[in-house]
Amino acid sequence: MVFSIMFAITTGTSSRTAGAPGVEAEALAIAQWPDHEASIRAFRANWHKMIPGAIDDTVVILRRLVDDGHDDHDADEFAADTFEEAQRRFDFLNIARGDGFSASATAETGPGHL
Repeated sequence: MVFSIMFAITTGTSSRTAGAPGVEAEALAIAQWPDHEASIRAFRANWHKMIPGAIDDTVVILRRLVDDGHDDHDADEFAADTFEEAQRRFDFLNIARGDGFSASATAETGPGHL
C-alpha cells in the first residue's frame, strides 16, 4: 500500500489526485492515510533520488530521431512540479516533438506535451 500511496503522490495518478499539483496530491494522500504522513512527506521530498540520471544511449537515440525530423510520442507520470524539476535536470525532456500525454498536462511543459 505504501508504494501505491507514493506513486499516486509523485505522479498524480490516483483517482483522487489525478491532475493535482504534487503538493496538493501529497496533502490528499496524508488526509487519506494520516498514519503514513512521515513516509509520504519523506517520499515526496526525496523523489529525485529515484531518478539519478539519464540513460545516455537512449538520449542519443532520441536526439538523433528528433534531429532527423521524426516526431516522438511521449508519456510521463510526473506531477507538474516534479516534471518541471526533471526538465531542468534533463534538457532532453524539452526537445519532444509530436503528441504526448502526461500527468502534468495542466502545466506549460513545452512541445510534445498536452
